[in-house]
Amino acid sequence: MKLSNEEFWAGLRESAGIYSRAVRLYKKEYDVDISRVAVRDRALKDPEQLKDIKEQNIDVAEEGLHTLMRTKNEPVRLRAIDLFLKTQGKDRGYVERREVDIDGDMNLVVEFVE
Repeated sequence: MKLSNEEFWAGLRESAGIYSRAVRLYKKEYDVDISRVAVRDRALKDPEQLKDIKEQNIDVAEEGLHTLMRTKNEPVRLRAIDLFLKTQGKDRGYVERREVDIDGDMNLVVEFVE
């Protein structure tokens, strides 16, 4: 039995684009034996679909992060907020970086910003 294009992409999307997980899903749902390499090869033929699955995964992760930022568990909430600001708040100065400056006497000054 072969997987239809619709079944293939639905399964890969359900598997978050993880080929080995998709292999198990295809066996369980459709009783189709397919290798991880075969799933990868078929998936790579449509990079736009793969990109959309990746974007969907990022959406799910962002949703989870936003949920954690609202939790009552203070350490978890603070870590989530910290991660969010470091990745999304750079334009407002929330960034960890090394600043290297050479003063007028050609001395190297390194400042660590956290």
